[in-house]
Amino acid sequence: MRMRREKKAEGLLVEAENLARNRFYREAVDLYQSIWQQDTGNLKARYGMAACQYRLKRLAEAEQTVQDVLRRDPAYPRAAPLLKRIQDELKQRRPARKTLLEGCEDLYDDDGLAGPSPQDSRTPE
Repeated sequence: MRMRREKKAEGLLVEAENLARNRFYREAVDLYQSIWQQDTGNLKARYGMAACQYRLKRLAEAEQTVQDVLRRDPAYPRAAPLLKRIQDELKQRRPARKTLLEGCEDLYDDDGLAGPSPQDSRTPE
């Protein structure tokens, strides 16, 4: 019974890797997640999920996932370089987001959007 489950998981892992290789990252993430739920010791599935999350630019999720891989196996191949790439991209995004938010501040006042409210633009009755 256990051997059959391991073979099934291995087949699913190959399928997930093929999806990722063909750039079907969302589908691959779903399949990796399914594998992970069946076997929480399957670090190949966990790493594959992180790599696909990274490709989908779901950087915060990818960071958490790859950190989980490294907590379980600090020497897991390719996990540390992936984490570094993710963190570098997150650092680049933070200043850009801050600039964007600062640029939008003048669009808002205390009550919401600046400028006349829809009620102010009505003609008097």
